[in-house]
Amino acid sequence: MAVTARTLQNPPATLRDAMNRWIDEAFSFPWRTMAWDDDAASGAFRFPVDIYETPETYVVIAALPGVNPEEVEITALNGSLTIACEIKPWAPEEARPLYREMAFGKFRRDIRLPGEFAYDRAEAVFQNGALTLTLPKAEHLKPRTLKVKVAR
Repeated sequence: MAVTARTLQNPPATLRDAMNRWIDEAFSFPWRTMAWDDDAASGAFRFPVDIYETPETYVVIAALPGVNPEEVEITALNGSLTIACEIKPWAPEEARPLYREMAFGKFRRDIRLPGEFAYDRAEAVFQNGALTLTLPKAEHLKPRTLKVKVAR
């Protein structure tokens, strides 16, 4: 695997992550919406996500164009996050496709974050086809300062 600026900014967590990234960079075109999910048996496609960390939160941004926000299902269990939805075709049923590039069907991403988060205080906002999840870190993961006392 070549060392790139992307690799240095976001090092892979496991050998599998490194190999997946290498294959993605070597053989994929930029639009990953048609890639199968890690669990191909689910029959779900993947959608692109960006994941950020601040001192207080994890932020997940998912590109979900054409999705009805009320039909997005977000679940969390043991530090894992699952985002699932379905994109339905917009064309009339009787229409015969001449050319299709848009992906339709079930989409799902399973995301493992590096630490625990407080799901009960999480916030989900859908705007302009993007879902932004703000997940506050669990209290024991937040940085703390310890005041030093002077002995007498």
